[in-house]
Amino acid sequence: MKRLQQTLCTKTDNFSYTVVGEGAPIYHVDSSGYLSERGKEIGKFCLGDNQWHLRIDGVIVDSGPENGMFYLPEFEMRALTALINKD
Repeated sequence: MKRLQQTLCTKTDNFSYTVVGEGAPIYHVDSSGYLSERGKEIGKFCLGDNQWHLRIDGVIVDSGPENGMFYLPEFEMRALTALINKD
C-alpha cells in the first residue's frame, strides 16, 4: 500500500502530496480546491451541504464526514491515498 506525505505551501495555501520514498509530488490541491495529478487538472474538492466531496470528471468519487467542513486536509489525505491505491 502506498502512503502519501502532505505538505502545505504557506505562500500559496496549496497542498502537495508525495508518495513516501519518492521525490516529486504526485498530486497538488490549490487554494480553490482544484486537484492536479502530475500537472494535469483531474478534479476538484467541493463543499456540499455540510461535507466535502471529491469530484473527478463531474462525478462524486468520495465524500468526507458529515458536518466535517473543517476537516478538508484530512479528507484530502484519505481520498488521495485511496485514489493512488485504487489500481
